[in-house]
Amino acid sequence: MAALLLLLFACVALHVAGNAVNIIPFPTPCRYECLIACVCPPGEEADPTAIRPPTACCWCPPCIPKPTPPPIHCQCDMMCACLAGEEPDPNAVRPPVSCCWCPPCIPKMTTPSACTPTIPTGH
Repeated sequence: MAALLLLLFACVALHVAGNAVNIIPFPTPCRYECLIACVCPPGEEADPTAIRPPTACCWCPPCIPKPTPPPIHCQCDMMCACLAGEEPDPNAVRPPVSCCWCPPCIPKMTTPSACTPTIPTGH
């Protein structure tokens, strides 16, 4: 009789333990390799703080904008000068990674004089 009660208790305990395994989600390794490649668009990168959900096998972290580099603080002692008859190009744009830079020189634009010399006619 005691053996029968012990067997019955073992069966009930095993049944309860089996149901507990089904109820409590244990992390399981992925059974298949994931064939997707996680790629972010240009100017973005994978969020390094993102955490893979415990039930996801094929998962890509969200993409976030790449951090912008700090501004370049230039200290340049270079003097920019153009030759006589030239001037710095006002439309020139400094390259983003260049500190010491001089705009290219272009010929000075001459404006027509308001006074035009009169040519003597000899009369």
